[in-house]
Amino acid sequence: MVLGLFTTGQWCWGFAPGGATMPIIKYPGFDTTWECKNQKYSYIENWANPADAVWNIKVVNPCAKNDTTPDRVVFVAHHQPWNTTQAQWQTLLNMATATIKMKYPSAKEIDILTMGRAPGNMLCKNNNDMYTIISPAEDMAFQAVADASGGLIKVGPQYFVPDCTMSYEFANDTDYTPAAANFLAKTIATYYMSH
Repeated sequence: MVLGLFTTGQWCWGFAPGGATMPIIKYPGFDTTWECKNQKYSYIENWANPADAVWNIKVVNPCAKNDTTPDRVVFVAHHQPWNTTQAQWQTLLNMATATIKMKYPSAKEIDILTMGRAPGNMLCKNNNDMYTIISPAEDMAFQAVADASGGLIKVGPQYFVPDCTMSYEFANDTDYTPAAANFLAKTIATYYMSH
């Protein structure tokens, strides 16, 4: 089960506009075993709240078996403002993963991922949206939460758009072009083929 926001849906199931034409759910082996629940502006605070409407989002590509009892949850967390401290991130991640455990007690693993990153995790000259890069505090918080989980929580892959000029749908925004969403879907699928 992949939980996250708009850009997550772009690579997971081709959420438009800018969605992948070859999202992760079209890859062999993923087409019957990966499902997505994504919505624009579904920040970490929403997923942390068990009563939030995000939990009622329709599942895209429900798994052929055990579609309501996933064995793994991939959670893409996003929070604003960008300069959130490591301690604040850890609190939010702990709250969200506790809710995920409550909603999906079948999960044997919860992978926590940041949003996609600009090349080199550096701002592009043509895109000053700070959310295209991930702060050191965020990365450290993700690792700390995973380290304290006894193995249940793992940090997922860092994934990067392929270039600055053709990857973002709009100037100064995080939304991907179809080409970038395809690239990210392939990157993430390749990672999970061996994990």
